[in-house]
Amino acid sequence: MHTKKFLIAGCSHAAGFEINGDQDTANNRSMSFGNLLAKQLCYDPINIALGGQSNSAIARSVLLWIQDNGMPDFVLVAWSEPMRMDVPALSPMDYLDMNEGVDYYNQTQGLFNQVNVGWPGGNDLDKFFLKSYHEFILRNPNLQQISSAKEVIMLQNFLAHKDIPYLFCNSMEMFERNEFTSIYLDSILTSNYYQVFEERQGFYWKYKDMGYENSLAKWWHHGKIPHRLYADELHAFIKDRHIA
Repeated sequence: MHTKKFLIAGCSHAAGFEINGDQDTANNRSMSFGNLLAKQLCYDPINIALGGQSNSAIARSVLLWIQDNGMPDFVLVAWSEPMRMDVPALSPMDYLDMNEGVDYYNQTQGLFNQVNVGWPGGNDLDKFFLKSYHEFILRNPNLQQISSAKEVIMLQNFLAHKDIPYLFCNSMEMFERNEFTSIYLDSILTSNYYQVFEERQGFYWKYKDMGYENSLAKWWHHGKIPHRLYADELHAFIKDRHIA
């Protein structure tokens, strides 16, 4: 009997980090908005989100999973903020240490170092070379947004070419329209992208602004209720657009 495979990609928000206070566990992932949405649609969730991922890494994780496992029946991608990037690592990284609950991991992801402005590095070597990347990111916000937009366009076209149903959403804030970004943003398909250009409607900020606080979390992560509410929102959007 074929089980419907619902692939979930993103960063720590899509993985359900700290829902119950722990960083990453299978239980937290089961309560994440992506897993809840999969169950609402009667699909089998496969959550491959990794903490700290850039949008380039998120897109790559979907490509790697499909290369290794074949076609999923549905793909949910929760994009992170543009102010991250990934670069070839000086030595292989092991992201499984902080992602113990992940359902799939390709070692290729470890060939890239995830650069997050809020993370100074785990050792002296990291701190030395990450500093210059942090400065680059902060000085080039439009370039960062263009890079993220290109990842979105690439993945939407890839999934459409493969005839794989999908839904995109934002975990954080993504885009600001201006003379530099508009040409790329106009190529993003809004039919399969929930609240793509709506200000502060990414998962984290939406419920933060509504007053939800997770007293168990240390690093900007929501608890059970926002995950359940967001799953319901995405489910309504899917049904309204007849995506699945």
